[in-house]
Amino acid sequence: MRISPDERKKLLELIRAMVNLYGIVPYAKAIEVWHRCYPDLTPVTNADLGRLKLDDEYYVRHGDVFAHEDLFYTGGDEFRQLLEQQEGKFYYEPSCDELLRYADEFYYEPLPAFTKLLRFVRKERLARGEMAAELVEDIQLQCRDMGMTLDNIMFEFDRRDIEFTDDRQILEFMPLLIDLANHTRIWPNRGYTPLELSSLRGSDSRPS
Repeated sequence: MRISPDERKKLLELIRAMVNLYGIVPYAKAIEVWHRCYPDLTPVTNADLGRLKLDDEYYVRHGDVFAHEDLFYTGGDEFRQLLEQQEGKFYYEPSCDELLRYADEFYYEPLPAFTKLLRFVRKERLARGEMAAELVEDIQLQCRDMGMTLDNIMFEFDRRDIEFTDDRQILEFMPLLIDLANHTRIWPNRGYTPLELSSLRGSDSRPS
């Protein structure tokens, strides 16, 4: 049985949310989550996923997975790297309502670490108004995609012509950056934050 237009819309939204949270979504995972979140709707098959039109989406089909288009800007190197980073890790699985919030590509869980970094940027007058918020949002985005690297973080400053004025600013900025990175859900951890994954490994228990 083929899915209805309304179900197709819900399916695209669900996959979009999963791509934003995980970066890469295998068909099997998409089907599993669809059945969990929409048990009363038409069961989805690999064939249904293969027929989906993605013209208005920012994720793409690559073999039997969906992946964020950002992973293919340099020919797929980031895609292959992310696959390696995710290998053997479990998926962070929020409730269906929480998962669907990630269908908005700009959604993040409200984090005290984000507010602290934003307050620092404004207090030190590194950026003001909307630029300050956009800077911190893009820093968090850089942390999410492939994990934090200083080169990627400094790119966000450089492209806005923002410079630190002294070593004190750098020394105060770095702990705030690390705190934000440690609490951000990242693609390499399949949606887990670095702190969560470290805790799970330390307890040697399988996440439910």
